[in-house]
Amino acid sequence: DIQGCATILNRVGVAPSAGEIFYANGGDETDSHGFLRIDGALIRVALANAQTSEKGGTRAFSDATHATTVVETLTTGQSHEESDSVDQSGTLAITHNGATRTFNVEGGTAC
Repeated sequence: DIQGCATILNRVGVAPSAGEIFYANGGDETDSHGFLRIDGALIRVALANAQTSEKGGTRAFSDATHATTVVETLTTGQSHEESDSVDQSGTLAITHNGATRTFNVEGGTAC
């Protein structure tokens, strides 16, 4: 149930059609949320903090139990006015049950 703008990020070098979508979320509003899949389980995370600008920024998300957190650090790239979207790239630092992995990601935001 994503509303408003949505960000979809994939690991760098992995085609979206390969099913490697890590994360999609609503925006910078306080009720924004995202989804990621870990070990086959779909996990919903809510926006906890955001510091963004037109050039990019950092957003932090957490699930209800705080067992899973996501720190998204992105740089905004080319804008596509015809599709109301922008390219983005950066990293996702995902902590799940105490273990953290950082992934280089690319994708974009569309509204």
